Amino acid sequence: MKFIVEQIEACVPVTELLGELLSKGFIIEKSKIGDYHFRELHFLLKTSINNIYTGDININKIARHGPSTFYCQCHWSIIELNMY
Repeated sequence: MKFIVEQIEACVPVTELLGELLSKGFIIEKSKIGDYHFRELHFLLKTSINNIYTGDININKIARHGPSTFYCQCHWSIIELNMY
């Protein structure tokens, strides 16, 4: 599956992470471009409190910063989890 925001396609690590999170029941609530030049994207995903994702992420070039924020090390894209 491809994730495209305003004609900018997410890189492979972000695509893999989004695919994994969507398979766990998350839904993309918002997406936007952080920086056109660097192809930096920002995704906000939501889920219910009963579905807090605590699993380990083992995706090359994805770093977890805290319980609800992930960064891509190739384009500085951000994936945030909104758990309500």
